[in-house]
Parts: sequence; structure tokens; C-alpha cells
Amino acid sequence: MTTKIISMEKHGNGWTFSVCGSRYRTDTNGDGIWHYGKTGSWFADGEPEMAWKQYTGLCQFSLPENRNAAYKKIRRYFEEEIKRYELLREGR
Repeated sequence: MTTKIISMEKHGNGWTFSVCGSRYRTDTNGDGIWHYGKTGSWFADGEPEMAWKQYTGLCQFSLPENRNAAYKKIRRYFEEEIKRYELLREGR
């Protein structure tokens, strides 16, 4: 099964997107980039609690409304992570 490196969908006045399987969201107003991940807490059934958490130092991050421009900015910003992911997929 092939996983898309970057997938995007419109979310209100911003974007929800995945890069190499990790979920993020942001808007067009510069409200930062948020990552969907484990909070460090666990539910009684043993499942980890998941929530949106803002990345420190990225409070001014935003994506343009135009899908192509937003895709290019994501590709540029996550360039190193994408390169590592591609090397792992190739088995290097």
C-alpha cells in the first residue's frame, strides 16, 4: 500500500493536512501550526489521549488559500522530514 507523502483538505479558513502520516492544521490568519498527537495522558481503556497542540515558535505560521501555493509551502517547510521519509521508503 502506498501512502501519500502530503495530503490536504480545506478546513474552515485554513487547511488540515498530513505529512508523512502526521496530521497538522493551520489557517490563513497566521495563527500558527498545530499538530495532532498524544498528550501524555491515557484513557481508562488504555488508549492514549490525542489532541491538537500548537508548535512552540510557529505562532505566525499560515498557509495561503490557494491549494497549489499551500502545497508548495508545506513541501518547502517539511522538506527534511519528507527526504527522510522517502529514504526510508526506498530502504536506504
